[in-house]
Amino acid sequence: MPAEAELNAKFAELVDELGLDRPHREAMFAMPPEKKWQIYCSKKRVSYLQTLVHHSYYWSLAWFT
Repeated sequence: MPAEAELNAKFAELVDELGLDRPHREAMFAMPPEKKWQIYCSKKRVSYLQTLVHHSYYWSLAWFT
């Protein structure tokens, strides 16, 4: 887990991407650092896997056409 300042910066980016309303944003930022890191890793892993699937699909289409 990164230092708290770096974690908060990364977590703020994630929360901004989610487009949450004010009460939900405040609840997210009130979480302990370990939970923030868990959520951050989970969301970024899903995003990374979606990118991999997209690129794999694109290259399979390029290969077979």
